[in-house]
Amino acid sequence: MANAMKIKEHIEPLLKALEKYYEFHSENETLDDDDSNYAVYFQKGEDAPIHLARPSLALFHGDLNLYNQESERIRLQRFSYVLNSEKFPRNQQNYDELLKAQRANKITPFVGAGASISAGCQSWSGYLEQKAKEVGISDEIINSHLADNKYEDLLELIIEQPRGESFEFYFAQDFEHANPEASYAWILPELFNGCIITTNFDRVIENCYDQQGKSFTEKTVGLNDPHTFIKAITKGSKYLLKLHGNIDNPQHRVFTKSEYKRAYSQTEEQIVDMSFPLPKLLSHLYRSHSFLFIGCSLEMDRTIATFEKLLEIEPKNEIADHYAIIEFPSDEEKAQDLEQRLMMCNIKPIWYESGEYGKVFDILNLMLI
Repeated sequence: MANAMKIKEHIEPLLKALEKYYEFHSENETLDDDDSNYAVYFQKGEDAPIHLARPSLALFHGDLNLYNQESERIRLQRFSYVLNSEKFPRNQQNYDELLKAQRANKITPFVGAGASISAGCQSWSGYLEQKAKEVGISDEIINSHLADNKYEDLLELIIEQPRGESFEFYFAQDFEHANPEASYAWILPELFNGCIITTNFDRVIENCYDQQGKSFTEKTVGLNDPHTFIKAITKGSKYLLKLHGNIDNPQHRVFTKSEYKRAYSQTEEQIVDMSFPLPKLLSHLYRSHSFLFIGCSLEMDRTIATFEKLLEIEPKNEIADHYAIIEFPSDEEKAQDLEQRLMMCNIKPIWYESGEYGKVFDILNLMLI
């Protein structure tokens, strides 16, 4: 028994040291890479020196101060690269605030179409364009509707065509074959153990959580008992809100033009009416719960219009802080418009360059460190 206690006394410090070492797993990989210019050798007397395969481990045990300095330097370099701090100097500060909120379980992901696209689903605009061509709508009409973001109008045109019935019939099937592991939504279960909101119809988010053994306690939709979700997010429960409904259940879905009118506003001139179900739900949540927008373009759609209307009637300092991992438009005018819109809606962006969609995963991955 005495020997066992002595062994334990010797092993415990070693295990704690190794735990610390593996906290820097990404930095260790960099140190151990053949291109890192790091090399550590062991030499006994006059024997030829032996190259050690893992410089990081040798440094950790041989010179802890140097190991800590180099690991921290590599980590800061990676943060600067991923956050592109040189071009977007505000990114680091916004990221730090976001990380603090995430560590305190005070942030709710609001997941858009980008997460589904990264899983292999078609973009909504691309899907509508394909279906419109299949039913014989001219390119001129298609391009005009897409350019003006009139997606519901284009969908109405598709359904009205003689062959339009096939759209509803095959819609669920067309979005069934996604690969959740390929999506940056795959990392969400490691980062967020509470509620999530999405405008997506597909099951990418559910599958990410289910396949990692972290299934949601319940799933709700925006037009069916939204108070259930409000209670869940207040308690810190693990609910998924499918804001626009499920792909396979049209009963409470927000999909066609008439369904958008039922959910957001009856009039063309006023795209959101704050007394309607979804603007009412969104404004309630937006006031007091911090969102992280992921995979959302945050263009002028009904969600953003709801937030803007809310900020017109309530002081900004009484609204929760919100964050977004978002693409910086390549067009200067669009970039300025988007920056103004985000400030108006109290959303602090973590920008990535236009087209660099892999950075979304990289930024989320930083939060695991």
